Amino acid sequence: MAMEESTTETENVPPELMDQILESIYAGRKLRAIKLYQSARGVSLLEAKNFIEALLQELEEKQPDALGKSRGNSGCVRTSACFVCLVGLAGYWVLASS
Repeated sequence: MAMEESTTETENVPPELMDQILESIYAGRKLRAIKLYQSARGVSLLEAKNFIEALLQELEEKQPDALGKSRGNSGCVRTSACFVCLVGLAGYWVLASS
């Protein structure tokens, strides 16, 4: 029954907004998708979160490989690794110049 409700809800979402939401979801940016839906539809944060999670579940059931296994914090890990490298290089540069 919940699947029918989420499908009905997606039918009421303008195509341009749905494109932006799906683009965010496929890029692994769930929070951005929630914020897009919330601001465009004027709903509460909880309603937007529930809508995006229902949409995610629907997408995972219909296209399990489309979202891939890369959803998660991979961007944070890469950013942290780059930061550590930059700090290390800066430290090396400071020590080498003195």
